[in-house]
Parts: sequence; structure tokens; C-alpha cells
Amino acid sequence: MKPIEMDLARTTSLLTEEPLTEEERQELGRVLTVLSYLHPSIGYSSGMNFFVNALYSYLNDEEYTFSFAHSLIEHKKLKGMFAPSRPEYFVKSFILESLIKNHLPNVHSALKKANDLPITTFSSQWLIVVFTNTLKYDQLMPFLDNFFMKGWIAVFQMCLAILQTFEPIFLMAKDSDQLMGEFVNMNAKIQSIDSRGLMQLSSQFAVTEEEVRLSELAYFNQEVKNALTGGSVHDPQLQQPNQQL
Repeated sequence: MKPIEMDLARTTSLLTEEPLTEEERQELGRVLTVLSYLHPSIGYSSGMNFFVNALYSYLNDEEYTFSFAHSLIEHKKLKGMFAPSRPEYFVKSFILESLIKNHLPNVHSALKKANDLPITTFSSQWLIVVFTNTLKYDQLMPFLDNFFMKGWIAVFQMCLAILQTFEPIFLMAKDSDQLMGEFVNMNAKIQSIDSRGLMQLSSQFAVTEEEVRLSELAYFNQEVKNALTGGSVHDPQLQQPNQQL
């Protein structure tokens, strides 16, 4: 089986939570195939199936899904998320870690306590496919509305809202091993969060474009220093994300 066919075979409908129908697989397959031809630097990569499937559930139309996906890849810095080395993922992960430190200092301290647990442990499914493989339907639809309007600010706000929701559990952990386990298992528990409360909480985080811009600038400054000193190109805490989402 081709990669697109293999990934669609394990993709479920967000509405029914059942495997995709044959018609849905064919329509999404055509969308993904054309996208891979239009973006040869990306081709097709694992995770695009979840992203396009979410848009398909949102729009319920093959042509609209293709047009919207193509536009978002071009204008929301998703090319770098789906490219083979996923370079934009490292940028966004660095920004997220800075935001956690600024907005959720207790969670940031918990990460340090958990043997400097890298945020890639839980963030790859959030950032690479913008939550389309994490949130359930009634959580995802209002989030996508927010993402279309606010871009990556909405993604970062959602990250912070989820982490704040689980903050009491992190703080009650008795040791670093238990704390690490709570972070690792967090994604499996997100769908139990009330969708309205989650959106309200995310909107309370005053993440600004300037704050994100400065964090992004700090990332590239660090990359330049690393290149000049012969060090690692990426922050050692930002491990390579799982290619098979």
C-alpha cells in the first residue's frame, strides 16, 4: 500500500469515530495526492492525513477541503511542519517552551523536575498537525475557528490551557518518575476536558504577537551561535519528533 492509503486506513471519522468510509478515503486520498504534487518540497508526510481529515469534517466538501488545506499550508507556516525534517516544529517548540516559562512557571518547574523532560514528549501531536489528532470533534471545531482567525497564537493558547488543566496533577506527583508518567500520559486524557471550558481557558492566556516574535528571534539567534561554535543546530531539549504520528 502507498503511504497515503496506509495512513487513511488508520484514520477515523471525527464525527462517528468509526473508520472512514470508502468514499471518504477516496476523496481524502485525492486531496492528499494533489497537495503532495503541488508541494514537492513536502510531498506527503505522516500527519497530513489527520490535518486534512479535520478540514474535511469541518467543511464536508472535497474541493473546499483541498482549497483550504492548500491555503493553510502556504500561509500558516505549515510547510515547515510537514517537510521531511520538520524545521518549523523546532521553532514552534522553542516558542512554546518560552511561553510555558512565562505563563505557567509551575509547569515549567515540573518539566525541569522530571529530569528536564523535553516538551517534544507531548507536544509533537499538538504542533505538527495543530491538534487535529488530539482533540475530539466538539473540542476541535471551535479551536479550528480560532486557528483560522488568530493563527499560531490560538495553538499556543490551547497548549497553555491544556497544561494548566493538568497542572494540579503535575504538582501532586511524588517523584520525577511519576511526574514524567503524567506528562507522557496527558494526551490520552485531553478528550475528557469540557470543550467550552477548554476554549474559555485558552482565551484567557494573553499571548501576543510580539512575545512570539521575540521568542522566535531568540531561537534563530541561538541557532547562529550554535553554528558559529560548532554546537548542535537545535536545542538539545528539542528532540526530533516522531515521524509516525
